[in-house]
Amino acid sequence: MTKPDDIVDGAWWVVPRELGRQWSEVFRHAWNQPSIRVEAPYPNCGVRALHQFYVRHRRADPAKLAQAPQWLQEKARRYVNGADGLEWCAHCRVYNHIMDKSVPPWWPESVEGIGRGAPEYVMEAVTAHVVAHGDL
Repeated sequence: MTKPDDIVDGAWWVVPRELGRQWSEVFRHAWNQPSIRVEAPYPNCGVRALHQFYVRHRRADPAKLAQAPQWLQEKARRYVNGADGLEWCAHCRVYNHIMDKSVPPWWPESVEGIGRGAPEYVMEAVTAHVVAHGDL
């Protein structure tokens, strides 16, 4: 697999469809690894530069939620442990952004200095965090 012609060097790009199954399998196993860094190599490049990160959804205020429509109350109950997930290869600059995903049970409530934002912003902030702190 090569980078598409319309991707500028240094830009992030979405996981190619042909590698989707392998990518999903690697991150399915990483679900139980209490680490930002994933132990497995990326199937495309063979480099161990995979990362995972979750930004938890804000918890709804129970008083405000009681006033919300029933469908929204049901959605809030289903996503008790909801988050947006990011998975990426720092070597290839390939990523997957999964919205409304569950968080692994070991994931912290938050990681200082990293919040919501565009995937590129979050991945760069996480990279800086790993350099400064090693991991979670």
